[in-house]
Amino acid sequence: MTIQWKRSSICAAIVLLVTLGQFPNLCAAIAGDMTYEVISKEIIDTPIKTQITELIVVHGEITEDALRDAVFFEFSQAWRETGFKYHNSYTNYFIYAYVSENETKNPANWIAMLSFTPNDQVPQISINDRKISNLGAAPQTKAGLSEGTRKRIFKEIILLERKADAEAYETYPYNVKKQAYYYFERKELYEGELSGKYSITADQLFDIGLEGVERSWPRP
Repeated sequence: MTIQWKRSSICAAIVLLVTLGQFPNLCAAIAGDMTYEVISKEIIDTPIKTQITELIVVHGEITEDALRDAVFFEFSQAWRETGFKYHNSYTNYFIYAYVSENETKNPANWIAMLSFTPNDQVPQISINDRKISNLGAAPQTKAGLSEGTRKRIFKEIILLERKADAEAYETYPYNVKKQAYYYFERKELYEGELSGKYSITADQLFDIGLEGVERSWPRP
């Protein structure tokens, strides 16, 4: 379900919460038009805690203010949830916002996050400034390679690392120290082959791997 909200709806939710004494001293402002879609909702209900985790995907004009409003608005819709086995209501609530469903495959790719735990009087909201700065960035050519080619190389880097790791474990399943040495030996070999394939240096290959991590490029 895709959800779009207006200033009046989120302000009404905040007024309700403040009136009931749930979260004092809160305010919000809508900036631009943005929608979000709830991708998944997981409930863990145990004697220790009742935790709800939601993953949402945002669309449209994405700004820091709009992200803060979105995760808070979604949280405000669920604050009355009850009927759990071990607790009257949830004890922990987490909402992770992503810019696409593909990004949810890597939990670290969130662009905004809301958390509420027993230690919090109000929900805590974090924004991934790096992800926001990368939104809408024009593709760049680096080291003579297009962004599409660098993304392909990044995927190949991930695959060669997995291959080296699997070979190290298979060769030395009971010796962690030898596993580590063999892993780096095989990894260096495969990285050399990959550098030769694209006629780039080892430093350029390293930079592509770092760029892929920093920009949360899709992994194979």
